[in-house]
Amino acid sequence: MTRLAFVFKALFYLLPTAMVAGESLGAASEWWQTEQGGVRLISASAAAGDAREVQFGLHFRMEPGWKIYWRSPGDAGFPPRPEWAGSENLADARLLWPAPHRFSVLGLQTMGYKDEVVLPVMATPFEPGKPIRLRARVRYLTCAEICVPYEAKLGLDLPAGPLTSSLHAGLIEQFLDHVPDDGENTGLTIMRVAVEGSPPAQALRLSVVADAPLTAPDIFVEGPKGVGFGAPDVRLGPDRRSALMRIAVSSPRGRSVDIAGAPISLTLVDGARALERSVTATAEVARSLIAVLALALLGGLILNLMPCVLPVLSIKLLSVVGHGGGDPRGVR
Repeated sequence: MTRLAFVFKALFYLLPTAMVAGESLGAASEWWQTEQGGVRLISASAAAGDAREVQFGLHFRMEPGWKIYWRSPGDAGFPPRPEWAGSENLADARLLWPAPHRFSVLGLQTMGYKDEVVLPVMATPFEPGKPIRLRARVRYLTCAEICVPYEAKLGLDLPAGPLTSSLHAGLIEQFLDHVPDDGENTGLTIMRVAVEGSPPAQALRLSVVADAPLTAPDIFVEGPKGVGFGAPDVRLGPDRRSALMRIAVSSPRGRSVDIAGAPISLTLVDGARALERSVTATAEVARSLIAVLALALLGGLILNLMPCVLPVLSIKLLSVVGHGGGDPRGVR
């Protein structure tokens, strides 16, 4: 890359394009288009209906090699952040996150999406049955060899009327299926979570079981602010229905954070299935079997060599001698 091109890209990073998509009446807004891809609002219904929750989606399409980030981006980046100021008949908009992919570039571990993704939005109207007017200001970062921040402005109107599936309903449902659940529908279970070691050199250990054989399990950990979690070291069981995972933990620079007893969120992904679970990891005291036996033997020797034990031993010995010449069974 020439120096001129680099300077241009740097200016492009600092001064993001502000291109406003026209307001759209229907099931999708216009695309907010850039050199790296586009984003738009889509709706699962062509009308607002009278339900307490209406399904929308932030639909991203990226050019080859470009990606956007998950809610917890990893070692770098930041996720899409929609703001809904200017919307009408909108009490709440809950953003859902499909299971991400892991990217490793120059030793950095990041999580996100490439090619295409829909982030489902569950919208709650103030007055069900009345029109919904969405206005979204979406800040996001898209990256390849460089990263470029953008701020998209999107508009989508849904008129009053019965809920009817739009052309985009299937696409939203497709990505809703990739939003992790509690594991009940995926056959995945996280059995045990423990923290080994002390900061700044801690690790997280967990065991996983699955109804169907595991293919390529991965896990994404979210914990205390600033704490980093590496890619897991995965050891599959012989039948691939179980796995042991070890994740290295790094404290923020300049301070030491102990994750034992801290709430953490685990997102386990294996192909198309995923689960999400919030846990509190407990500290693990690791001792080998040999060390435990050695401690037990030492304790026994100390106990039996104490002065207060010696008179008891002599009494027992005299008792045994007193049985001399008796019935062997009784002596035993």
